[in-house]
Amino acid sequence: MPIDSTFPPRNAPARKYRGALPPMSTSVLEGHPPKGAEFSFLEFDAYFPHVPTALAIKECVRLKRVKELPVVGPVLDVGCGDGLFTSLAWPGVDTWGVDVNEREAARAQASHAYERVIDQSITDTSALPESFFATCVANCSLEHVPDIRAALLTIRRAMRPLGIFYLIVPNGEWTRTLPLRRGLDRVGLPEVGRAYAGALDAQFAHHHLYGAEQWRTLLEEAGFAGVESERLGSDGSQAAFEAWLVPSLAGYVTKKLTGHWIVASRLRRLYSWPVFRAVRQLVQAKRDGEGAELLIVARVPEAASSP
Repeated sequence: MPIDSTFPPRNAPARKYRGALPPMSTSVLEGHPPKGAEFSFLEFDAYFPHVPTALAIKECVRLKRVKELPVVGPVLDVGCGDGLFTSLAWPGVDTWGVDVNEREAARAQASHAYERVIDQSITDTSALPESFFATCVANCSLEHVPDIRAALLTIRRAMRPLGIFYLIVPNGEWTRTLPLRRGLDRVGLPEVGRAYAGALDAQFAHHHLYGAEQWRTLLEEAGFAGVESERLGSDGSQAAFEAWLVPSLAGYVTKKLTGHWIVASRLRRLYSWPVFRAVRQLVQAKRDGEGAELLIVARVPEAASSP
């Protein structure tokens, strides 16, 4: 059920649709290539006060890239969490949020980033209108959903013809891009490396770790078309993520206890610049690599029928 069908408040400013959907004949990713560094201080300063450093690095890479892509309302944010990503990516665009975690959904509603927030699993959401959303975004959320086929079918039914679906997921064996995993393999300890990888995937509750072609197959089975993909996350940003992973455990404990990653956001902003400089040194050390994540784009066919 929706948390509050009257949200947002009556005096909230009306959100408007923005732009037009690109034609099916064009490549979304080729038409909007990445520009500049993986992320700048602009993204980092927005994220760092609210989340642990390791998570901020990941989210900033994603945020910088999706801000370069066409987004038309109404937008469906699958696995919306607390709403921070959407509030930074598409302020003022008509957006709905869906999250199975009731506490996170409540925080998303309080953020005023959404027209409506639904606290249901995307596999059994009955509150979504059919053929309604022009854009859907799943920012590293669907790999956690056990029944991925049901989730993709739900999203497909909720999207209008020509709609764009942006899916960000881990790239198969993403842990092989981490310096520690590579180091263990080099010194002849692949079993230890696999155990390390398994522990990370278990902690992050990864149910679906596929390559681009496997995701293409799943999306096409659900009725999507025009699937294209690119890699996100250089070896440098992965090194920075891993370097800050252990220090970020304190934020994980805080989240479990309070529901917030950070309890002193204003204080944390005071030292965002020196932390960003330290992160940037690692990121710039190696700007290429296999790509820890995939950005996948899929379209809803113009003459689509419900799968």
